[in-house]
Amino acid sequence: MNKIRAGVIGVGLMGRLYGRLLKELPQAELTAVFDVDAELAARVGTELGAKACASVEDLLNQVDAVFVCSPDRAHLEPVLAAAAAGKHVFVEKPLATRSEEGLQMVEAADKAGIVFMVGHVLRFDPRYIHARNAVAEGDVGEVVHMFARRNTYIDQGRHYASWTTVPWFLGIHDIDVLMWICGSPIVSVYARGARKLLAAKGADDSVLAVLTFANGAIAGLEVSFVLPLVQGNRQSPLLEVVGSEGMIHVMPYLRGITIHKADGLVEPDPLYNMGPVMHGQIAGVYKEETVHFLRCIQEGITPAVTGRDALLAVTVVEALERSLASGREEKVVAITS
Repeated sequence: MNKIRAGVIGVGLMGRLYGRLLKELPQAELTAVFDVDAELAARVGTELGAKACASVEDLLNQVDAVFVCSPDRAHLEPVLAAAAAGKHVFVEKPLATRSEEGLQMVEAADKAGIVFMVGHVLRFDPRYIHARNAVAEGDVGEVVHMFARRNTYIDQGRHYASWTTVPWFLGIHDIDVLMWICGSPIVSVYARGARKLLAAKGADDSVLAVLTFANGAIAGLEVSFVLPLVQGNRQSPLLEVVGSEGMIHVMPYLRGITIHKADGLVEPDPLYNMGPVMHGQIAGVYKEETVHFLRCIQEGITPAVTGRDALLAVTVVEALERSLASGREEKVVAITS
């Protein structure tokens, strides 16, 4: 089978990661990269052995598929251009920060008949997969309520808060996976935020939300940008599912390895690797996600995360943001063609 020629648009942290994966995987060939920062594109292109293109159009002429890893608010134009050119598209989460733009992308992909996948990576974490399977197979009965937590450190929060919010950056991960596990869409959101450490940036430090699902289940969501640095690197992602006949606890914060260094404690996550850890190659959920996308192209199968899945998560975050502003429960506004 011929290798899939792939390009990467946006070569920051995630773009560089996917570029390295595409270079390593035998079923793909990293052909080209593009970034609005031409110097960065040139450096990454040299590092990965790919052509640094002067434009998106130039890149699209040399690939079969494209990974769109530009900033969250800059997904629309490259995705529409790729779809118009008949190229398969993987786009980093969130699909968009405006549901109207997300719908444009979904409709363009449908019209073009391309494989269109969004990078909600928790769906490739075996711990969350086990939780979904247990619910789907009736192991815990009917879902009654759930709780999800995802926090990051204040130094990272100060950086992220300059261009995004904690619901868009962290919350959307769990919003997507909660609906996936529950097997039901979220229909309303009530959220409250705290502004102390990031108030000068006009950003919430932490957000708590109550999510109501179409099937009557409820969920609590906790996300924060201000985890104190005294906690070392012990982040605290967590998922709990309470059913009518059982419970599920997903505990990614128990990473299974602790390294005590002279300058502090480190707990690497074996599943979320941003660099080579397995005999010189990257291993873990990002690799599995990338392999799945390439397989969808080769075999003509539907991606595990479709554009419409991701669009639904966008509409939920929009409702959450409206609730933060209004102080009231807000309905999720479905957006359709």
